[in-house]
Amino acid sequence: MMTPGGRVGLAGYMVLLTLCLPSTAAAESEIEADRFTVWEETSVVEASGNVRLRAGARTLTADRIEYRYAEGRIFAEGHVNLTDADGTVHTVERVELTDDLRSGAFTALRSQFAAGGVLSARSARRTRGVRTDFREVMYTRCESCPDSREPPPWRVRATAATHETRQRTITYRDVLLEAFGVPVMYLPWARFKDSSVRRAKGFLLPAVRSDRALGMVVETPYFLPLGPSQDLVLRTGYATREGLLLGGAWRRAGISSDYRVEASATRGSRTRADGTRARELRGHLSAKGAIGLAKGWSVGWDATRASDASYLARYGLGRGINVLSQYGYLRKRGDRLNADLEVYGFQNLSILSEDDRVPFIFPRARLRWNSGPAVFGGRIVSVGDALALAQDDGRRNRRLSIEGRWERSFPRDAGYVFDAVMRVRADAFDVRAGESDEPISDRRITRFAPSAELGWRFPLVRRFADGQVVVEPVLQALAAPEGLNRDPVPNTDSVDVELSHASLFEPNRFPGLDRVEGGVRLNMGVRGTYQGMGGLVARGTIGRVLRLTEESDFDAHTGLADQSSDLVGEVAVRIEGVGAGYWSFRRSPAVSGVRHDQLGAEIRLGPVETAFTYVRLHDDPTSLSTASSEQVGNHVAWQITPEWKLTGYHLRDLGRAAYSSTLKAGLGLSFRNECLDLSLNFQREPTRASDIPPSSSVGLKITLLGF
Repeated sequence: MMTPGGRVGLAGYMVLLTLCLPSTAAAESEIEADRFTVWEETSVVEASGNVRLRAGARTLTADRIEYRYAEGRIFAEGHVNLTDADGTVHTVERVELTDDLRSGAFTALRSQFAAGGVLSARSARRTRGVRTDFREVMYTRCESCPDSREPPPWRVRATAATHETRQRTITYRDVLLEAFGVPVMYLPWARFKDSSVRRAKGFLLPAVRSDRALGMVVETPYFLPLGPSQDLVLRTGYATREGLLLGGAWRRAGISSDYRVEASATRGSRTRADGTRARELRGHLSAKGAIGLAKGWSVGWDATRASDASYLARYGLGRGINVLSQYGYLRKRGDRLNADLEVYGFQNLSILSEDDRVPFIFPRARLRWNSGPAVFGGRIVSVGDALALAQDDGRRNRRLSIEGRWERSFPRDAGYVFDAVMRVRADAFDVRAGESDEPISDRRITRFAPSAELGWRFPLVRRFADGQVVVEPVLQALAAPEGLNRDPVPNTDSVDVELSHASLFEPNRFPGLDRVEGGVRLNMGVRGTYQGMGGLVARGTIGRVLRLTEESDFDAHTGLADQSSDLVGEVAVRIEGVGAGYWSFRRSPAVSGVRHDQLGAEIRLGPVETAFTYVRLHDDPTSLSTASSEQVGNHVAWQITPEWKLTGYHLRDLGRAAYSSTLKAGLGLSFRNECLDLSLNFQREPTRASDIPPSSSVGLKITLLGF
């Protein structure tokens, strides 16, 4: 017997390893321990005290190891840890292994997988490092303390399991799924990819919801990876009142490209405009993508179509959507040259307008070029826009617009700045009348619109010990010919006009090109910002427009019809870590009362976040009716624990009834940690529309992360 003392490494026991291990194993192995004992007559080496044995990429640590080198077997006990090549750590009470650590038997095993997940078993047997058989198994992705008596959010129990390393699968027998220690599902047999596989094909957990229109709905997704950068999700559902529901989503991501396609279909019931009901094929298709090309060029699309106006809302895919758009583009972006070629299509989902008035734009071409700061100290910007628009009733509208402008800023030593802009714009229209336009005939119209702008601004800065304030009065004088909108040019892109703090200093408040703001006018206002300690930031704007000519291009509800416009402004405050608030308003000197008010606030008080909004509009320009509207909404989120969260929202119409009416409301409870994503939601939308009854739904969705 030979008993060396002290801590010994590979260099001190080269001869010992040569005797004890096969030649290949000795070349790839090393052992360290506080003490070695060798019994040559029985071919046994005993290592004790902080033992560390490495065989290739695998490492074994223990309090005591007994190596029977004649048999090629290793016995280890006392704080035994076996680390695989991929970083998976197996902790056992006692283990018997081959000398290459690839095969063996384990007692009281706990495996911490490198990719996440914990598996424990009463016993296990490993074969050649590629297969492990377990008995009395528990597996979870939740990395809770192994000594914790609290059950994890979810775990799998099984009488037996087999882990195939090469196939990266775990096969369970007599499976019991538990949630917080409560059994919820039993399966006689199940096979899943192990945690090293991040994208494995197979069924995902079903989502369940109760809907007033559809009844009880159960949806089971199936995930199918199609490669490292693309996948497919197929959804099969059943609604007790509608029958089979089918859907799917395909997505692909590349270095310079991105694609996504979604679709759904069912043979469901539909209430037609005449009140009759029938079962028919219904569905939708959505496609979105972008491809980056060379030298700043790109191509993309974003299109959604539905079988009918009420499908998306009825089946919970998009309630409150009035228009679906189909959009495609070819785009160029550069330092001085930008170009766009676009195609637009629309599908009307509103019952308040005619389908034959929905336009189709094919194509729209836009070109923008700037010279840089090289022309008389300023720069020249050229913009071209060509559009061809058609409607189902036979209307045709072709438009060509070309604009050139010169712009320059003149900063003065006193601190104020003059901004000068000279514009020349020419428009040409080719209008073809539709069936409903009789007796109006086809016509061609040209329009020439020069304009000049001179602005003055004076930023005043005052610094304090705890911050600074900037106040900037702004005055803009603009002049353009009057009567630019007298000819019967169809207005297709300049309908939604309203004076606000955001458009106060715009030279042309029409959002499109079919209308031009003319006359002589002054844009006047003051804007300012304040930055203080503690993350306090405040900003504000107030002003109005003074028109020096009598003719106006705007309707009364826009706030711009009179020579002195409505007064508009905004105040916004944000405190980092606390919250934010804003108030925007519009006041009319000619109409008593409020024209427009919008208030909002976001506040964080410890684990509680709340948001509040209030909107009041007089003669809403986006509404088909001239009645005022008034709404209030709130949203609350309470982070109960790091995992549990409670949310709620409520939107109320204050002007619809004597005691107001709810537009929509919801309540949600969610739990999320490293292994479980659970959500329980209640939603209510009492608004009724054609084929869309008031909606009340309860939904439950569970995702076992890493399972």
